[in-house]
Amino acid sequence: MTRILIVDDDTAVRDSIHAILSLHGYDIRQAGDGRQCEKAVRQGVPDLVILDIMMPERDGMATIRSLRRSHPGVKILAISGGGEMHLEEALPFAEALGAHASLHKPFRAGDLLAAVHTLVGH
Repeated sequence: MTRILIVDDDTAVRDSIHAILSLHGYDIRQAGDGRQCEKAVRQGVPDLVILDIMMPERDGMATIRSLRRSHPGVKILAISGGGEMHLEEALPFAEALGAHASLHKPFRAGDLLAAVHTLVGH
């Protein structure tokens, strides 16, 4: 079973993504920020990390850099609704750091599923 870790400081976003993906047979775990993400990855490396860029504590950019060093084979799907950094800058920068794909929040369930399927299949 494909393991996916959802990392977002917004519980509602995490729960929504969890609901969509679990209906399609993915094994889902959640984390609220980059520090929790790193702890969760140490407990079991996922096939895909869906990672919000703008978070308190440790943001998505720092988390991408860390994951690239520690687990270069993990796929990363960056998500962002903007925040302090404009979307035009945040998601392309996340991809330049090593995210394999990105989605602008809010996104449709179909777009999420298509991105996940492209990255890890089903």
